[in-house]
Amino acid sequence: MIRQRLFRYAVYRNMFLSFILLTAAMIALVTVVLFMMFSWSTAKEVGKISESMLKQNSAVSSVIRDQVYNVGNLLLSDKEIVGVLLDKEADPVKQYGVFGTLNRIQSTYPFIHSIGIYNGSNNTYLNTKGITKDQEKALLEEINRKNTSYFHLFPRRISSATSANRSEDVLTFVLLPSYYSPLSSKGAIVINMSTDTIQDLIGGYRNEAVDSLHVIDDKGTIITHSDRSRFMEDISQESYVQSILAYGQGERLFHPLH
Repeated sequence: MIRQRLFRYAVYRNMFLSFILLTAAMIALVTVVLFMMFSWSTAKEVGKISESMLKQNSAVSSVIRDQVYNVGNLLLSDKEIVGVLLDKEADPVKQYGVFGTLNRIQSTYPFIHSIGIYNGSNNTYLNTKGITKDQEKALLEEINRKNTSYFHLFPRRISSATSANRSEDVLTFVLLPSYYSPLSSKGAIVINMSTDTIQDLIGGYRNEAVDSLHVIDDKGTIITHSDRSRFMEDISQESYVQSILAYGQGERLFHPLH
């Protein structure tokens, strides 16, 4: 009976079509609302996770920086080390004693790859890994050019002391004591930190919701990444990196270690 009326009377057909269209519209509206609520909730959750990881990365950066300052202060509290930094002429006996002190300090901090003492006045360089002045030529030239602050960071690859064909990834922290004290402006403390240590700290925050974790410096160079092969990769041309570098005229979403 109803079927026959649908075919015979236009009013019934219109009512039926209106019912179908209204039902479809309601389903579409409910679907859109649910999708928007789900997207908002997901974006909010991802935002919280990202913010949490960024805070953790920043905390790691602060811990590393504080440890480097602590080591630097410990070195500068040793009168023999200060003497080697100030000597106008190299004293092999004094340098030998300082070498032993540096090795003892390094063994106390497992995250330290090596410690170096540079005296530009007598052009000598001591390093606990046996890395020579010639191997560190590029770094020492950079040290002589940079004297505008106490603390400098250089992500780099250094030649192994045992094999010239083998390199090691390190974050090099250079402390210039003359910035805060009357010590010679040509003296510097070099603290090389193994990237493996930082990798372990940063990598511990990775989870299924994140493809990768990395920290960049203010030039867009990767200084640590969950993919170790990307160390020192220049990603400054990436659009999201350019946005980060431009954010707040100096503020960073990925916190550099300096």
